Amino acid sequence: MPHLSFSQLSTLLGCPEKHRRHYLLGHRGKTSAAIIMGQAAHVAPEIALKSIQTTGMKSKDAAMSGVKHKWAELAAGDVEWGDLEPEKARETALAFAVTLYEQAVPSVRRGSLYAEWAFDIPIPGCKGWTFKGNVDHIRKDGKRLIVDDWKTTSSRWTQSKADSSLQVQAYYWAIWQHFGEMPKEFQFHVVSKPKKGDGPCDYDVLNTDRAEGLVEAFTDRLRYAVKVIGLHDTETPSDQRTEYEYHKYCDFRKECTPWESGTLGDLVIL
Repeated sequence: MPHLSFSQLSTLLGCPEKHRRHYLLGHRGKTSAAIIMGQAAHVAPEIALKSIQTTGMKSKDAAMSGVKHKWAELAAGDVEWGDLEPEKARETALAFAVTLYEQAVPSVRRGSLYAEWAFDIPIPGCKGWTFKGNVDHIRKDGKRLIVDDWKTTSSRWTQSKADSSLQVQAYYWAIWQHFGEMPKEFQFHVVSKPKKGDGPCDYDVLNTDRAEGLVEAFTDRLRYAVKVIGLHDTETPSDQRTEYEYHKYCDFRKECTPWESGTLGDLVIL
């Protein structure tokens, strides 16, 4: 059964051609160090909250052991380290994990229902297609659900960034479709590097609630994405076109704001 993941949707809405090259043609580059740092750090709250749900207790040693194991697994892959030393990246990932364990977990443990809730939900009007993904954490506050999402980043988030996040729309939609109710709010737990030195990470909680008209609007987005995928040419061209040429001849070029404004990476629009 064909499915659309959150990462696929996010890529496609940003650039249909990048989606085609990455997901349909398999032109995948290296994984950035920032991504594996975040993936490893996410393990700490997942292990802690699952332990709380089953035993009522959590263990920092168990959580951090899981983080280290995940890091070793991810760092052994094809990673784009850039100017970052692998050991320094590992230290940052562990610092992120400690902050999530010590700051985020205590604030969300009350009413914890699901840690890493996986969904795979049929897309209305798109026969055979599903939308799938994972929500970091769902808890209950009284009779209402609250969604928690862990974020690791190099700089602190603004409220406007939280309010405009596609994840809010995607996860609210999935929860509405599965549970039949709209969450009370969405909380981003943002861990960022300190601006100076090797001090403790910054930790911010940003709340947002943008539920009005969301289900219908997001369903339209999913249908649009499925339609675009159906229009994609999955044949690899015989000539070895450059990335610039892929974008230049993209069927969706006229709708592409970065292309029209000349801000598509460092490319010069001819």
